[in-house]
Amino acid sequence: MTKNKTYVCPRCDYPLIPVHAVEGTKRRIIALTCPEPYCDHMQMIPLARAAEFESKESTDLRAAN
Repeated sequence: MTKNKTYVCPRCDYPLIPVHAVEGTKRRIIALTCPEPYCDHMQMIPLARAAEFESKESTDLRAAN
């Protein structure tokens, strides 16, 4: 697997965005969802895959600042 793999909605072809869950004082990614308002596509992801997204997200945020 490549780290920069983009997950795409099978219905709309939009890149999927992460869904976060709050656990105590921390939050983690639990799923990916389509940003299209009328699409209900969501796919759950395992903890190992969520860690990949969290590290990528923090890198992207550092690059934006």
